[in-house]
Amino acid sequence: MAKSDRYFVEQTLAGSKDAFAELVRRHQGAVYGFAVHLVGRYGEAEDCAQEAFLQAYKSLRTLHDPDMFVSWLRGITYRVCMSWLRRERSRENSDAKVPIENVAETMATPLLFRNDPVRRESAHLVMKAIRKLPEQYRLPVILRYLQELSYDEIAEFTGVTKGAVRGILYRANQMLRTELRYLITEEK
Repeated sequence: MAKSDRYFVEQTLAGSKDAFAELVRRHQGAVYGFAVHLVGRYGEAEDCAQEAFLQAYKSLRTLHDPDMFVSWLRGITYRVCMSWLRRERSRENSDAKVPIENVAETMATPLLFRNDPVRRESAHLVMKAIRKLPEQYRLPVILRYLQELSYDEIAEFTGVTKGAVRGILYRANQMLRTELRYLITEEK
C-alpha cells in the first residue's frame, strides 16, 4: 500500500529530507502546472514552483493537519505566484501600462519545441487556444495535457471530484477543438 502524504509530512518533521523529496516528487507536476496557469511563463513558473516548495519546507510546522498538505501547498503556490505577478506588474507598469491579465499573453514556447519550427508553431497555437478557455477549464487542461497528471491527481490538487475533472476536460476538449480549427484557418 502506498504511503500517504501524511506519512511523508510526519517523516519530514522528524528530520527526514528524503521524505520531503518524496512530497516534491509527488506534487511537482501539479505545482508547476498551477504556476504556469497563474503566471503564464514557463521559466518564471519553474522559479515560483521552487519557491513554493522552499516556503512549504520552511513552514511545514505550521501545517495543522498533514492530511491537508495538498491544499496547503496549493495555497502557498498561489501566494508565491500572486507575489510574482504583483512584482511583474509593477515592473511592467514602470515601462508601460500592461494589465495583470495580459502578463500571461507573453507565455514562452516550451524549451522542448524551441528547435523544431513545426512543433513550436503547433505549441504556440495550442497555448493560444488554452489561454482562450474560460478560467475554470485552463488549470485542469494544463495539469492533464502539459503535466500529464492523472484524473485522481488533478482532482486532489484542485479539490474537485474525479467525475468533475472528467466533465471539465471533456468540455474543454470540445472548446479547444473548435478554437484550434478557427486558429488554424486564421493562420493560413
